[in-house]
Amino acid sequence: MKKLIPVIFVYILQAQTIITHSNWPYGTDQIGNQWQWYANSSPVSVNMDSLINEVNEWHFETGPTAQTWTSTLIDLSGVPGNPPPGSQFAEKQQITGQPLTYMYESENSNAMYVYGFYNQSYGQINYSPYWIPYKFPMQVGAYWESSFEWEFYGDFVHEEYTDTIIKEGTLYLPDPLGGPYPCLVIRQRYHAWDDYGIINEYRYIYEWVVPNLGSAVTIMSQSPEMNPYFTTAERYIRLKSATLNETTPPTFSETQLIPISCYGPFIVKSKITDPSGIYTDSLYYKFSTGGWIRVYHDSVINNVYYFKIPQVTPPVTVNYYLVAKDNSTNHNRGTDPEGAPINTYSFFFIDPQQDTFPPKFYNTTIWHDTSYAGPYPVKSTIIDSGGCIDFAVIYYRIGGSGSYTARFPDSVRQNIYYFTIPQVVPPTVVEYYLMAQDYSYNGNVGYDPHNAPDSVYKFNVIDNMPPTFTGTTVWPDTAFNGPFPVKSIIKDPAGISWARIYFKIHINPWDSLPYDSVIGDTFHFHIPSITQTSVIRYYLKACDNNQNVGRDPANPNQYYQFIATYVSIEESSLKRKGLSFDINIKDRKLILFVPCENFISLKVYDAVGRIVEKIAEGKLNRGIYEFSLKKLQKGIYFVILNSEKTKKIEKILFL
Repeated sequence: MKKLIPVIFVYILQAQTIITHSNWPYGTDQIGNQWQWYANSSPVSVNMDSLINEVNEWHFETGPTAQTWTSTLIDLSGVPGNPPPGSQFAEKQQITGQPLTYMYESENSNAMYVYGFYNQSYGQINYSPYWIPYKFPMQVGAYWESSFEWEFYGDFVHEEYTDTIIKEGTLYLPDPLGGPYPCLVIRQRYHAWDDYGIINEYRYIYEWVVPNLGSAVTIMSQSPEMNPYFTTAERYIRLKSATLNETTPPTFSETQLIPISCYGPFIVKSKITDPSGIYTDSLYYKFSTGGWIRVYHDSVINNVYYFKIPQVTPPVTVNYYLVAKDNSTNHNRGTDPEGAPINTYSFFFIDPQQDTFPPKFYNTTIWHDTSYAGPYPVKSTIIDSGGCIDFAVIYYRIGGSGSYTARFPDSVRQNIYYFTIPQVVPPTVVEYYLMAQDYSYNGNVGYDPHNAPDSVYKFNVIDNMPPTFTGTTVWPDTAFNGPFPVKSIIKDPAGISWARIYFKIHINPWDSLPYDSVIGDTFHFHIPSITQTSVIRYYLKACDNNQNVGRDPANPNQYYQFIATYVSIEESSLKRKGLSFDINIKDRKLILFVPCENFISLKVYDAVGRIVEKIAEGKLNRGIYEFSLKKLQKGIYFVILNSEKTKKIEKILFL
């Protein structure tokens, strides 16, 4: 039997990491903000599969430091060129070894916009219409697309960005920034091409962003790259320092409710810090539908502030939040939780035997249509009036039909439950809902959405991802007649429908062949043999089961190329065999292969060791020689070949 005791449960109505324009350090009110990043100067090895799929806490304290990048927000009056309409401020960027660049930017409650840039080397570039690097609010599951074009000396360059916020967690940065910081992870798929066919880039970019701090880490693949879990990064950038305007409010951490006795009073403690110091602080609380009551701290010990809420009489709902202002000129005001008093901490005090209220769900991750194939993190703040959740489950199904699969949370932190829906094979539809049961006498059950499974969360997974190629055979120039084997690891979640190798030998037209065999994900092809010295060009194509076609190399104007020098049959035999001989017993002939000028001795001995035939003695030029052995009678013989570096013996029997 469950033990029935009066309990309290503390919950926060603003739990997940959300970035809005108000806590994003860009805008006209942020002029003067400056960031510096460490960056690499040459490609570095990374393991994006592990970095994205296996952790929610990222340590970027160490990494490449070859370059330092600096970015400063400035007023438009200090910007060269003619800022396009819509521009509000500029971002001055200094990258090691490159000319200064000024980005024309603006920000509102919906998004941040970039209208173009001015570069000291080649002047002003205007985007048509604009680029949206960030769309608010940013939270797990958010998805947006942005496309624009710009002209460069008569050539039009087109850029497409597809952004999905795939994870959240905490990160640590190099000293003195340290950590931990709450963060979101943006995965960006990038494609750029031009009308002249000079540019055709495919990249994946991951960016870790932090509220009130900005872009903290960026890892960008090389081009072309079609695999989201790449292993080589062209750019690896980590935030080194940030000098921001004093518009940042005090920060709250380790907020905790401590009951002194069963019915109170209750101690609320929180660590409140600000570089300029704390000017004033308060705790606001109210009972059920009563008005807000303000109290000041009772004591402060090492930046930990202690407040008191008096005793309560159950049943009662208690809401509370904290407020602090800093010592800056602006007296910046911060609240805990953020957005108070709309968002508050709360607890409901009740006798468990009288509890008939099901658990409630807040801030559940809602996934929208995406090209991301998963896994999909889902988190929810689950609270119960009786104070305890017995268990919580996510139900999901893939494909729009069939039964739902139940999965328990991966972890629970206070009252935040973290679930994962596994990877899928696009295109498909994913449906999910949450269920939780409390630990009360009645075992109350709640659902999210509240009328699930009749109503569920639902999103489409779009397959616009072509197959990926890795480890493709790259032939060097060679003296080999072929055929030329080529293999490549070709993968796609939807499976491979077909794969072919396209090749052009010498002046012949392009031709193609299907793969010869496939073992696992490794496809084996071949290019036919040559009959003359030839330049050979080749590339691979593959189509997945959803008709997305990929190419290797990705750029349609590129291909692999090598020169194959034709080798005659004699030349080929000499290279293959080296200094050696073959004996044709039937015709009693001996063929001697001499790949280079050499002093040799080739003799035939009988079974007792006597020399019965001196076939060759002295210097022989490079070539293939034929000797007759018809003088030898029936019997056993030994043919011995000697040179400075070679000795070979072969036993023969003539009948």
